[in-house]
Amino acid sequence: MHGRLLVTALAISTISCQAELERYPTEPYSTSLIVAKAYSGQVPTVFLLVVDDANSMEAAELRERVTQGVRGGLRHQYIEERPHCGPTDPAQWQPADMRIVVARPSAPDGEVLLTPLDMPSLAWVTNNAVKDDIVPLGNATLEALGKRLALPGEPYRPLRTASRIVDLMMGQRPPMDSTENEFVASLPEAFSIRVLIASTRDDPDNQPIEQLLPKESFTNFTYAEYVVVAPGVESDFSCSVWPWGSSRLEKWSELQYAGVHAWPCTNEEAWDGLLRLWSTGCGCSPPCYGRPIAVSPEGVAACRIFVDQLDLSECAASNGWKDPDGQPKFVEHYESIFRRCEIEQHTGTNLNACRYSYECSNCPSGFCVTEVPGIGLSGLGCAGDDVPWSLRFTGGALATNPAWMTMICDTY
Repeated sequence: MHGRLLVTALAISTISCQAELERYPTEPYSTSLIVAKAYSGQVPTVFLLVVDDANSMEAAELRERVTQGVRGGLRHQYIEERPHCGPTDPAQWQPADMRIVVARPSAPDGEVLLTPLDMPSLAWVTNNAVKDDIVPLGNATLEALGKRLALPGEPYRPLRTASRIVDLMMGQRPPMDSTENEFVASLPEAFSIRVLIASTRDDPDNQPIEQLLPKESFTNFTYAEYVVVAPGVESDFSCSVWPWGSSRLEKWSELQYAGVHAWPCTNEEAWDGLLRLWSTGCGCSPPCYGRPIAVSPEGVAACRIFVDQLDLSECAASNGWKDPDGQPKFVEHYESIFRRCEIEQHTGTNLNACRYSYECSNCPSGFCVTEVPGIGLSGLGCAGDDVPWSLRFTGGALATNPAWMTMICDTY
C-alpha cells in the first residue's frame, strides 16, 4: 500500500523547518512516497543607514556606534549563529549577500545616496563567505558615513530621507535621476531591507509624520524592517526606550512598528545587537519523518529534489542544477514566476566522497544521502520515532536567493 505525505515549510537558509505532517495510513515495511516542500535560500540583505550627518563630535560618535552595530549583525549571522547548527560543511558554499546603502539626511535630493556602485567595498556578495570579510565591510561603512557631512544651512530631514529611499527601493516611486535608476537596477530581484534611522536629535521637519511613512508593500519577497536610535533615557538593561516619548522620531517609530534605542547609551551588547539578523529559530532542525529515505546498496537515494528559483534565464550547471527531464519548466509562487531546476545527485567517486568523506575534496555541486556524522543535516536529533533525512548538499546546490524546494523521495 502506498501513502503520500505532503508537508509545506518555511525556513531561512535551510530546508529544515516543517509544518505538522498530515499522515496517511501505511503498512509496516512497505515503501511510501513523501513529497516535502520547503522555502530555501538566504534572502539578500540591504542595510539602509540614515545616520546623523552633523559635523560634530557627538554625531561622529554615533556613526562609530552604528558601524559597531553593522559589524555585530554580520558577526552574529556568520560567526555566532552558524556554529549552533553544528560544524560548517567544508564541501558546501557559504553564500553571503550583504549591501550597505547610506542615505544622507541633510543632503540635497540628488546627493543623498551612497551605494556599492559608488564604493564597491560596501557590498559583500560572494558564493563562499569567510569571517575575515566582516572587518573591511565595517571599515567601509564608517568611511561611507563620514564621506559627506552636512553643510551650513542644509535642512536636516532623516524621516523624509528614509521614507523616500524605502519607497524607491520598494518600487513605490520612480527614480528621479540616473543615479537612482542605476541603483534600483543594481538591487537583487528579492531582498530584505534593514532600515536604521540614527540621530542625536529629533527630526525638525514640519511635514506631518503620517505623510512620512514609507508606502512599501510586500512585493516579490522584498520587505523592510525598521530600527530607530533617538534621544531618550537608557533603560536599566538595554538601550531600548519604553515607554516612548513625544518626539517626532518616537511617534514615527510607533506608527511604523519600529524598535527604538536610546541615544546616548553605554551598553556595549546593545550596540553589538543593534542590527542583528534574527533567524526563524528552526534553522538547526533536520527534516524529520517517520520513514528513512530508500537508498540502494550502491548509495543512490530514491529521490528527486527540485529548486524553484527567481533567475529565469537558466538552471546553472555550476550549482549542480539541470532542467527537469531536459526541458525548461516555470512555476508560480505567490504571483511570482520561478524557474524549476533539478539538483543532480552525485554519482561514482563523487557519490562515495559525499557519503563517506568529511572533506569531500573536489566534490562538485549536487546532493547525496550521507553517512558522515554531523555533516549536512545528518546527526541531528528528531522528536519521537521520526528519523532525520541525512541529506548533504555540496558546492552551490543551495546557493540561491530565495527558492522553493521540493523533495520527492521513496522511503522504507
